Amino acid sequence: MWSWFGRKREVQRREDCERILRGLRQVQDGNLETEIRADSDPDLAEIADVCNEMIESLRRERESARQMAELVAAAQNKQLESQFNPHFLYNTLENIRYMCRLDPSSAEQMVRDLSGLMRYSLENSGGEVILSEDLDHLSRYLAILKCRFGERFQFTTEISEQALSCWIPKLVLQPMIENAVKYGFGGKKKEIHVNLKAYCHEGTLFLLCRDDGMGMSQSALKNLADLLEQRENTSRHSGLYNIHRRIGLLYGRPYGVKIRSLEGEGTALVVTIPVHEGEEKDATDSDRRG
Repeated sequence: MWSWFGRKREVQRREDCERILRGLRQVQDGNLETEIRADSDPDLAEIADVCNEMIESLRRERESARQMAELVAAAQNKQLESQFNPHFLYNTLENIRYMCRLDPSSAEQMVRDLSGLMRYSLENSGGEVILSEDLDHLSRYLAILKCRFGERFQFTTEISEQALSCWIPKLVLQPMIENAVKYGFGGKKKEIHVNLKAYCHEGTLFLLCRDDGMGMSQSALKNLADLLEQRENTSRHSGLYNIHRRIGLLYGRPYGVKIRSLEGEGTALVVTIPVHEGEEKDATDSDRRG
């Protein structure tokens, strides 16, 4: 049975989650003067601090947009690299708020996973990481999805040994899974299975994400494919656009994102990147990542 102190702590956690959610709603409405505070838990306090950093970054970006008509490629890459999906953040905090009452231990683990995700997304570690490192990051994201969807969400991987040591743009894998979840659930599809495959062939690293979900209509597929080729993102579909844009800035054509989908049968997302292996890269690549 929860002690009085334990119950009070969970109430404070719920209040902090609600305070963070209110702040994020204000940010979504365009209010960048918001400041978010959380006192009940060190991890929630860290999430609030990261949210404030994100808001400050948005303020700086808005001011820069007034002054600069065009960013150089390196600055564009850094901007894209640092973006974090606010809808995922909002939905996760909503789940934490409810689980504070129903399952406090799971809520605490979700807070730790979310805190780790946000730390990783904002670390200034350069434009590329080893695939195995991004997979470690992805495990936290998958743990949150399992808490949200339970047995409705199944995930498997097929990763070759060579692919594990390849360099990839940081935070490529998470948006691929986000896309599968976004277009997978709905209609008669109450559960989905997502498979992530990575392998090397003739100097190219292939990252293939397949799901057996709802898929997309041909019109939605065409709109998404057209978006990937735009110089600026004019829609709310930022995840895949950011992957494609960053790969283009780092490696050029023909690398990037391709999508295949049939309505009612699922979606296949293919990301291609030139193969670079090893723990260290040459000076030219290091300069490019910095």
